[in-house]
Amino acid sequence: FNYMATTGSGFLNLGGTTAPAALDVINVTDNYPIQSNQTKAVFTNQFSRKQGLQLTLPTASTGLNYQFVIHSISGMSIVPASTNKIFIADNVTTTNGFILSSGLGASISLVAINTGEWLTYSQIGGWSIN
Repeated sequence: FNYMATTGSGFLNLGGTTAPAALDVINVTDNYPIQSNQTKAVFTNQFSRKQGLQLTLPTASTGLNYQFVIHSISGMSIVPASTNKIFIADNVTTTNGFILSSGLGASISLVAINTGEWLTYSQIGGWSIN
């Protein structure tokens, strides 16, 4: 191919062929503040042995989305900004609440539907609200 450019749709244009862009996979081993420019990233605790690992979401902004995968039984917690909420089915976090899982292979995908709410759009395995 003579060139490679990213289009606004998140796909790569490879000499006239459209292919999905690869997702960033970020292995987190310690508490981690997720940045808004990491939208569409997949976070995993693959190499973590830290119990109580916390990943903190940025303040919700419409369209931001992240995926989380449990790859170590040490688990992980996903913490929204203090004024934000996370919805899982018909459950919702309260102020300073968070979601967590320690089930190997569990995954969850979140999308910000406005400036204060994260909605689960895909879930595998058990995730609880605290």
